[in-house]
Parts: sequence; structure tokens; C-alpha cells
Amino acid sequence: MPTPRAIVTLEQLKRKVGWHDIVQERHEYEVDGRNYVAQRFRLLPSDPSWPKIDLHFDEHVTCLDPLRFSHWHAHYDGNSSNRRNLVNALRTVRDLVTRKLCLVEELKSDGKYWGGGLTEPHGIPSMIGKEITRFRRVFFDQAPTFEEIDFSRYWEGKHFFVEWREKAAVEKLWKENGMPVQW
Repeated sequence: MPTPRAIVTLEQLKRKVGWHDIVQERHEYEVDGRNYVAQRFRLLPSDPSWPKIDLHFDEHVTCLDPLRFSHWHAHYDGNSSNRRNLVNALRTVRDLVTRKLCLVEELKSDGKYWGGGLTEPHGIPSMIGKEITRFRRVFFDQAPTFEEIDFSRYWEGKHFFVEWREKAAVEKLWKENGMPVQW
């Protein structure tokens, strides 16, 4: 049986995301007694202590799963085409490399990661849990920075904080659809 054709090569990836310090590594691992092989493409920042961007593929680089940056990850599998899913993921990688996007990590009082998401450079999460005490903003190829949360930008609900702008939009949607407003 012929080897399936890869949806991207290392050189193509370097061109498509605009970053040249990328390595490709083969990984063998076991799950429930079965052996698997995967390929990882890793974008290396200029300081090795800073977060890397990882694209994990199957053995023959025909399917991406997942994209990782720091503690965050996402599965780009919403399209029936593996190539289209890769295009969507590479758009995100390019935006991280060019700093159009950053990661805002939500940290608990003990400093442990609780969650996070991608946002524009000065953006904040639309909702955060009550146990979140500060953010860590992560740009690719920069040292992460810690930020205190400006709670005046949030409405306090029973279990979480909601950004004021987001609260109004959600309540409007609920009302338009005849749903009770419940926080």
C-alpha cells in the first residue's frame, strides 16, 4: 500500500507561517496497549524558555490534531477536508507569529493554569471563573507577562465574572429568543 501524501512539508510550513526555526520530530507512544506514531512540527522561539507552538499530526502528516501553544490547545477538525482544517490552523499560527493574536491564560490564586484563550493583543476573556485571580499574557517569541485583572470591566455573577459588553449581548439574545435571563 502506498504511503499517503502529506498535506504539508516542513519547508512549506516555514513559508506559510513566516517562521524559519521549525523542527519536525517523530514521536512513538502507547495508549491502551496500542503503539502509535505521530509527527510534531515545533516552532521554536528565540529564547528556549518561552512557549513554543506545536502542530501535532498523524504519522504520515495527513491529519492535524491538535495545535498547541503554552497550556492552550485547539482541534481544527470542523471541516471534512484535512487540508481545509490545516489552512484554518495555519491562519491561527500566522496570527500568533505576527502577534495579531496572543494567549490570555487564566490563573488561580496558587498560580495554576485554569483555562485560557486566544484574543487580540489587548483583549480580555469575556468570562472568567470566580477562582481566577490574574492573567498571564503570552505572545509568541516574547517572555510571558503577568497581569492583574481589572474587575471593573466585569459584572459579577453567581459563579463567574462576565465582561460588561458580553453580558449585554447575551441578555439581548436571550430576550430576543423568549428565554429567561439567568446568570
